Amino acid sequence: MNAPRLQVVQQDTHDQTTMSRFVTDPRQLGLTPTVSQYTVGWICALPIEMAAAKAMLDTIHPAPTDYQAHSDSNSYIMGTVGGHHIVIACLPQGHYGTNNAATVVNNLRRTFPSICHGLMVGIGGGVPGKHDIRLGDVVVSDCVIQYDLGKTVAMGVLQRTGSATKPPQHLLTAVSKLRADHELEATHIPQIIAQMHRRYPMMKEYTFDEAWPDILFSGTYDHINGPLENCSRCDPFQQLPRPPRRERPHPRIHYGPVASGNQVMKHGVTRDRIAEELGVICFEMEGAGLMDSFPCLVIRGIADYSDSHKNKSWQKYAAATAAAYARELLLTLTAAPSPLERDTDKHMGRTVKQTLVVASGHEKSEKLWNSLKFGELDARLLMISDNHSETCGWLLTNPDYQAWLDPNLNNEHHGFLWIKGNPGAGKSTIMKFAYSEHFRNRDSKTTVISFFFNARGSLLAHSVVGMYRSLLYHLIRCLPELLSIFGDQTAGYMGSHLDELYEAINNNATPDWKVGTLRSFIRLAIENAPGDHSLTLFIDALDECDPTEVKEMVEHFEELGNLAMKHNKQLKVCFSSRHYPYIDINHRREMVLEEQAGHDEDITMYINSKLRIGTSVIARQVKEGVQEKARGIFMWVVLVVKMLSDKFSEGEIWRLQQLLEELPSELSQLFHQIINRDGKDLRKLQLSVQWILFAERQLSLVEYYFAVLSGLSPESIKQWDPVQLTEDDMARFLLSSSKGLAESKMRSYIINDDMPKVQFIHESVRGYFFKDGLKLLWPNANFTEDTLRERSHLQLHTCCHNYLNTLTPHVRQLTFDGRNWPLASYVVSDGLQHTEMAARSGHLRQENLIKFCKDLLALSYMERAGKVNQAWADRRGVICSLAHRNYPVLTGTLLEIEKGLGLVHKYGPLRNCQLPNSKMGVIDTTGLLPGTPRTHLTAARSPLHIACDRGQAPVLRVLLDAGMDPNIRASDGTTPLEMAIKSVFLRHDTNIELLVQSGADVNLTTSDGKRPILVAMELGSSPVINLLIEKGASIDSTTARSAGSSSLLSAAASKGLVAAVRWLVERGADVNSADHRGRTPLMFFLLRRELWAPGTGIARFVGATRSGRDIGRLGQNDLQRAEPWYGTKDGRQQEVHMEEGEAQHLGMGESDTEDGGFEEELGENDGESEDDEPISEDYELVKFLLERGADPSIVDQLGWKARDLTPSSKVRRLLDQYESKHKSGRLAPQQEEAGKRSHEVQDDAQMAPAKRARVEGASRDAWNFNQILNGE
Repeated sequence: MNAPRLQVVQQDTHDQTTMSRFVTDPRQLGLTPTVSQYTVGWICALPIEMAAAKAMLDTIHPAPTDYQAHSDSNSYIMGTVGGHHIVIACLPQGHYGTNNAATVVNNLRRTFPSICHGLMVGIGGGVPGKHDIRLGDVVVSDCVIQYDLGKTVAMGVLQRTGSATKPPQHLLTAVSKLRADHELEATHIPQIIAQMHRRYPMMKEYTFDEAWPDILFSGTYDHINGPLENCSRCDPFQQLPRPPRRERPHPRIHYGPVASGNQVMKHGVTRDRIAEELGVICFEMEGAGLMDSFPCLVIRGIADYSDSHKNKSWQKYAAATAAAYARELLLTLTAAPSPLERDTDKHMGRTVKQTLVVASGHEKSEKLWNSLKFGELDARLLMISDNHSETCGWLLTNPDYQAWLDPNLNNEHHGFLWIKGNPGAGKSTIMKFAYSEHFRNRDSKTTVISFFFNARGSLLAHSVVGMYRSLLYHLIRCLPELLSIFGDQTAGYMGSHLDELYEAINNNATPDWKVGTLRSFIRLAIENAPGDHSLTLFIDALDECDPTEVKEMVEHFEELGNLAMKHNKQLKVCFSSRHYPYIDINHRREMVLEEQAGHDEDITMYINSKLRIGTSVIARQVKEGVQEKARGIFMWVVLVVKMLSDKFSEGEIWRLQQLLEELPSELSQLFHQIINRDGKDLRKLQLSVQWILFAERQLSLVEYYFAVLSGLSPESIKQWDPVQLTEDDMARFLLSSSKGLAESKMRSYIINDDMPKVQFIHESVRGYFFKDGLKLLWPNANFTEDTLRERSHLQLHTCCHNYLNTLTPHVRQLTFDGRNWPLASYVVSDGLQHTEMAARSGHLRQENLIKFCKDLLALSYMERAGKVNQAWADRRGVICSLAHRNYPVLTGTLLEIEKGLGLVHKYGPLRNCQLPNSKMGVIDTTGLLPGTPRTHLTAARSPLHIACDRGQAPVLRVLLDAGMDPNIRASDGTTPLEMAIKSVFLRHDTNIELLVQSGADVNLTTSDGKRPILVAMELGSSPVINLLIEKGASIDSTTARSAGSSSLLSAAASKGLVAAVRWLVERGADVNSADHRGRTPLMFFLLRRELWAPGTGIARFVGATRSGRDIGRLGQNDLQRAEPWYGTKDGRQQEVHMEEGEAQHLGMGESDTEDGGFEEELGENDGESEDDEPISEDYELVKFLLERGADPSIVDQLGWKARDLTPSSKVRRLLDQYESKHKSGRLAPQQEEAGKRSHEVQDDAQMAPAKRARVEGASRDAWNFNQILNGE
């Protein structure tokens, strides 16, 4: 609905000869602009206004070093909104008015000379009357008038000399644009504020509260003071009646003149008089002081009515609405290069490159691009310590490194360099150095981007999805013309997914980017990059990502490298990882860090610099011993140097060599010796490790302190006094409790963290504990890894319980301040997750469990002023709330407790419980507990269906015990067993066992007329197939499928279940049975792998439409055949034969169904080659089916034969050979015998019941799917 707009942000790429060689400043990594690049000045008068402004920023930048002008006394917050670089300044505490505002602005202009957009944003007083202005509304100035500037003339009358000053034209134009947008659709202020609250939970008071009174008194009636800051003593008959606002909490936006002065307006009569004289709709105190030297737009959230009835209830919300409007405006406003940058470009020879161009009409593309960002996009890069002085420089002259950079050797390595090393060798440090060097020395035709996997971060920070999102975001940021890849014409078949993403963005939901979609857009971006442009990628710590994801990702990049070679694109990729024996690429340069002489020299320099033990013979021998024993592991050196230095400081010089000899050379063994060297404080170490490993998120230093204390000494828990317990105190506690294996560090310079976060000193420490260290911490317990996890969650639950017991009495006090209880936020938001995990272990103590959950839930619905909403928690009920939050095990546990204690009526049944992410709406589960027998279907699906769908086995068990029918059908005919089978890829197979044990009919047809066995076969789930057969499922094809659907044999073939195919054929399955489209098992088997293979008609059609080229090369027959199989809609292709969940379960997710590479150029033979070799298993099964009577000459409704579905010349020759035999009547003996068996069982439906029972019984006896798969 928004009109087209153009946004441009500038980034310096000038000659950076003044930069240090060793990058330490995030700005030099391209993450933060220089002061010359800030173009928006945002002025506030109050701290609450500055807080609201800060909450609107997409990212927050660190302050540049020594950036302020000498006489500038302001303090700034810097960051970005959309494409704008913004600096926020606030007036000094207690200093208000036009003069103080002018001083702040003058200082800002000296430090940030490129500011060209000015905003004055904060709260103001509204003028009720002609405009229906309410508290929380927003006023935007079209001019500012200083109402108290003038001269006093006769009779004491003020003759005003101030004139109306208008904001700059470009700001007024943007206001007009946004105002027009709001005529078509509502403002996004409520959504922006809601997003602010999600990001900053402590800003609850900045959100709308219906409890706040919005009362307007007559202008002639003055306020009556009382003990409270409210109007409880004011005459209610003086209130002016106004109709209620139906659109609350949507604020209205008003445009008009704003009155500005050096005094607060608190008099209704004066307000009305001045408003009548000047036509103003708002009063404020700073705008007029800015307009001469800093022409700006004044934006005010209405906090009062400029009368004596002022109170502060609405101030924070009003500040938030004004800031939200400013953000909405900035997303509409054009971002232009600053004057200083243009001047510098002219006089200093800088090359300034546009790095973000949002082309006209591409609002959708811009939003999609912005949605790629996530909170820890570059966090890991900034967390890595800089290389030690004078180290890493050897890399630049390393032969392998030089060969990787040499374009003449691309045919050898295809642009790939892989740096490998053992844990702790220093791979990330060398990668950061390499990336920094490339970024610093790049030219205008080179783009350098990176991603550093971070196992300690969020899911996106250590997943392939996060990597692709980060790379694609930075790539488009550097090459803005690539934003066009999100256009419908370029995106092609992915258009429908983009529509879903765009809809989620507009609904303020989190867009779900798929791996396959991201791969395709990476491919498109590289393909559409300028021909003379070079792209260099640094991807660090592949070992910190899931190995299966890494394998597919590396293969995808290998395809991109091959394509780049083919199209003469300059693509270079540098990986780093531990040694992967099973992941490799054909063409690359490889560098093993421990084998590099330069790396050994770096270790030597570090030892000489950090191990200061003198120059004696012993000192020299010790240093040489450390070098030799390290074997290239830098982390080992760092730990040992510290241990030796500590021993040296104690004066025990003679012990240095002995200590070094005692220290193990393996890093994991060194960790073990560190935690056991003194045998003290084992309990403290256990708690430390458990919290760092199993906390739901990284804890801040102060959270960590109280978390460990809650388990170590619960009686010592009390309010935090920062004066009595300093950050240094807590840092020492961290060091002692973790025995030096953990540290506190800021996660990122651009993440909104007020406190450093606790983490292990290296990822190898985490790996050590997960592998062996946890068992060593509990040497006398026979724990498995899973048991240790469960017991750890049980311990963390106990810590949360202890902290909650101390916290709860204080919360109910009026003086409660949440900032003094730093662990409260974690306990409330994440404590129940530990309780849920502990409940799964079966060791959760049930004493006081209901009270704990009830108190925790009550705290999670805290009202303003710190009061607990206990009434809400009582009304809703604990069990209902737990089910709503998707804690199935805990819900079932509490249900059992209530049954045992007879507390059913105290807390009520599961009434009006809406399960998370359910599309069913409110589900009535009344009567699921003893004494309330109502278990009938009351919605589209019963509670039994929902429990099966969500995998809530404990709840399902309770429902079945309460007497619910396991064969009950939903309104669409779905059975619980069908629901359980279809959700089995979520590991809900326990539900199937429970249903069958409770009497579920394993042969009851599904909603589409199929038997459960066929559904399981179509999903390719061998454990479920085996389970159903064991429980009596029929394998008779004529009864297992509905009319027109595929047979069991076809279903097994389509999923590549080779053992099942052979088993079914051997027992007489019809090898030529066809579905309603004429497709046979042979076709299904070939189609399941070859649907997207290069060379097939489908692949040619899809590939051509994706690239937008070569469609003319396809014959009409190709297009007609591709459409029914692949599906087309509005010019965008969609796969129509497989649900997304099924594809993911079978390993056919985005990565397989969406071609991650470029299309191969097809020759006369459709891409065939005499050297094509199919997978041997494929060839053998095709041959097996042909020998058993499969007819390759069968033609489906689209005119295709089996040979049309494979690109392999060898398989085609085999099919042609057997087709000739069919035509000539020369069948092999196996085929004749198979034909007889097939004929005998084709009329199974007419078989005598007794005979059929014998056949099915024999089949069940012979069937064991797991044995078949294992070749037994």
